[in-house]
Amino acid sequence: MPDIFDRETIQQVMGLSRKSDFVYDAIRKAIVYQRIQRGSWLREGALSEQLGVSRTMVRDALIRLTAEGLAEEVPYKGVKAASVSPAEIEEVYTIRALLESLAFEIAAQCISEAELKQMKEILPDTIPHADLADFEEPRQKNREFHWIAIRATKMRHLIRLLEQIWEFIPTYVYFAELTYEERNDLAENEVKMHQQILEALKGGDGVLAGELTRRHILETGTVKHAYQHAAAAEDHG
Repeated sequence: MPDIFDRETIQQVMGLSRKSDFVYDAIRKAIVYQRIQRGSWLREGALSEQLGVSRTMVRDALIRLTAEGLAEEVPYKGVKAASVSPAEIEEVYTIRALLESLAFEIAAQCISEAELKQMKEILPDTIPHADLADFEEPRQKNREFHWIAIRATKMRHLIRLLEQIWEFIPTYVYFAELTYEERNDLAENEVKMHQQILEALKGGDGVLAGELTRRHILETGTVKHAYQHAAAAEDHG
């Protein structure tokens, strides 16, 4: 089994008292960010060896991941990372668009000047480079940009639901699969949409902020490419 977890992750798991939570989190992130491919077997022995923890902790993590839908148990065979169908991707992005557009509509009425300033400052760093340089930082900055507005709503149930959706299929997870031209077009569209959303929030126009957010999620290309990628994988499966 190839190395899945980086040294920092392993040190975190070995050095923290609530190891079970960090074992779960490490395996979860490996699935979500495709260091463990969807459909691959999750072998307790190999995972426990890499993380330096007991098989019991790995087994507990796999039970949690199965309950969450990121893993699936196959009777008499074991547990594998759950596959994501094109229909599921379309469903998740549709739900995200509905909930996040609502969040931005609400945020336009209550977001602070300090939060708007923070969004403006990080906006240039939210877009991944077409050549894939420093890919992880733009992914994190993009998340931060969106989540400043989402958390500004202070609606904890809405926030919790969006957290689950974002973790299921993270932004830009298929970005590396695109051609250079597709990545460049996507990056240009993303920055334009981010600017328009920020202006709507500044102007306190919740209806516009919500509509732009919905279009941003469904129409800028991310969901289309994710859908096409999953469909191609399904066809070859």
